[in-house]
Amino acid sequence: MTNPQQRIESDVKAAMKSGDKERLATLRMLLAEIKNERIRKGGELDEDDFVPLVRKGIKQRQEAAEKYRDGGREETAAKEEREAEILEGYLPQQLSEEEIRAEVESYAAEHDLAGMGDMGRLMGKGAAVTTPTALAARAMAEHAGLDNVLPVSNGIDAAAYELQPGETVDHPGHPVVLFVGRLAVEKNVEVLIRAIAHLARV
Repeated sequence: MTNPQQRIESDVKAAMKSGDKERLATLRMLLAEIKNERIRKGGELDEDDFVPLVRKGIKQRQEAAEKYRDGGREETAAKEEREAEILEGYLPQQLSEEEIRAEVESYAAEHDLAGMGDMGRLMGKGAAVTTPTALAARAMAEHAGLDNVLPVSNGIDAAAYELQPGETVDHPGHPVVLFVGRLAVEKNVEVLIRAIAHLARV
């Protein structure tokens, strides 16, 4: 089985033969990133090392495209977006909406989940639930009954978002779900959102 570097090297050769200059340039930059990461790691990269590099390249190009478009450079923005699309072809296949729904409903039925009170049991399916602070981890463990909660700092001062004296969140009779962080496809937050929506309906 080929490793990520070998796979990209093979695709670089294919792009050279086909004369696809844009794909060739994009893959050469990705290959350079792979080699740099290999030196930093001190060994060959596996898929767990490779995917974050691809996501980083996609994010960089998406942000660049936005800046170019804001500056009126539509052609350059479109080029950045095409390069991002090339890189997206190296990401693991994402579950479709139907597959996500089927997975959530199957698990809910198998474990007899019936309502928001069972949200903790659903979240407990994962190897771990991460939170940005130790305080949030304790709250999740206490109120959701989870024993697999790990505090992982995200570099954000979560205290800045805590309720101040006199501030309240009051929705009598309705559950409140708080998600702290940037919503992004790569975080698979759609699984959690659809799970919550399903439990709210049953």
